[in-house]
Amino acid sequence: KEVEGHPSVVVVPPRPWELPCIDLRRLDPGARDAELRRLTTAQAAAPFDLSAGPLMRTTLVTLGDDDQVLLVTQHHIITDAWSIGVFFRDLAELYAAARAGRPAKLTELPIRYTDYVAWQEADLQSESAQRSEAWWKHQLAALPRLDLPMTRTPPRAPTHAGDSRSFTISPELTARLRALAGRESCTLFVALLTVWATLLH
Repeated sequence: KEVEGHPSVVVVPPRPWELPCIDLRRLDPGARDAELRRLTTAQAAAPFDLSAGPLMRTTLVTLGDDDQVLLVTQHHIITDAWSIGVFFRDLAELYAAARAGRPAKLTELPIRYTDYVAWQEADLQSESAQRSEAWWKHQLAALPRLDLPMTRTPPRAPTHAGDSRSFTISPELTARLRALAGRESCTLFVALLTVWATLLH
């Protein structure tokens, strides 16, 4: 939430969670799998309203009497690779506790995310952080600008319309990319992003 031109944190109080349930047992296996893929894609593609929330969606899809799929979609602003692990760990414990009819044993968090944000904001005001920012601005100042050739006149107003292409790379190439990321002390995502930027240039 923006207050006087600056972002601020608003902690929303807990509220009941609605879990839509969709039963696909009446469909034959082929149609059932196709409908599950459609539902998964639709839930992932639906936009989030950052100003109102919620920033997570869930749907329970029943495929058979003992076969269900829980679709969970979260906006990246509220999760990352570390926190998604915590989320599914707690979800697994809640599920196991519910099945066993016992209280869930959830780990109490020693700090809240708001604590981390406060520490980070204080650090950004420090002299060392300002020196680091100045150093990086100097290092990146000479980077070439990427001007992609346009094959058509862009619209007056942005449409944000795009497309996607999916492909699979071999396990051998994946291992080499992971090794490259390890040598450069970065994540696989950053390594691939660098390759993409190099290709565009």
